[in-house]
Amino acid sequence: MRKSRRKRRLKLTKRKQNKCLTGWHEIAILDIWLGRVYLSPGVATITADELRGRISGSSFTCYGGHTLTQDSYIKAKLVEMGWRFGRTYSGGHIAGQMVMQTLANRVKSGWGSWLKIVDHVPMFMAEKEIPPLEHPTVWEPSFIKLLQTVDGIFDGSVPDLAKGALYWGDLGRIENSWFLEKIVRQPEFHARVADMNGLSFWK
Repeated sequence: MRKSRRKRRLKLTKRKQNKCLTGWHEIAILDIWLGRVYLSPGVATITADELRGRISGSSFTCYGGHTLTQDSYIKAKLVEMGWRFGRTYSGGHIAGQMVMQTLANRVKSGWGSWLKIVDHVPMFMAEKEIPPLEHPTVWEPSFIKLLQTVDGIFDGSVPDLAKGALYWGDLGRIENSWFLEKIVRQPEFHARVADMNGLSFWK
């Protein structure tokens, strides 16, 4: 039994061999490290050990020389944050885009690396709890629009709808007292620079 588990193979279709693994294929690569390997129909095969050998320390190497890069991972986390918060505010994908741009402004202002800023989002929220992550279908229009804008937000090539803001919050849902006292009520230090319905942004 143990021997057969060690020889378990991840099957890939020939059509996928020369493309970067995406979707569930990408998840399968990640899940190898958790001891799980997904199987799919096809004639081309590769063992889990062989696939591990193709994975470098800084990126996930796929067939055809493509990689899942650090930048791609960061962009995915940005979209995740934009979707988390955007769906809780009125304003649709624009609210999510403005949240993503606020996180980008924190990077530009020297708050830390992209991933550090994503990890520290709960420390600077108006809410007491981060909104739950509930994934939409991949064809949800608002979600697609976030995917289409993330490249420009990441490289700074699209207009900043958040106007350089470093904080955001719904004025009807300021739950953290420090946010109310230190951000909202101190305009001389944190100017309000953008509004969309009840959602506001401060520098």
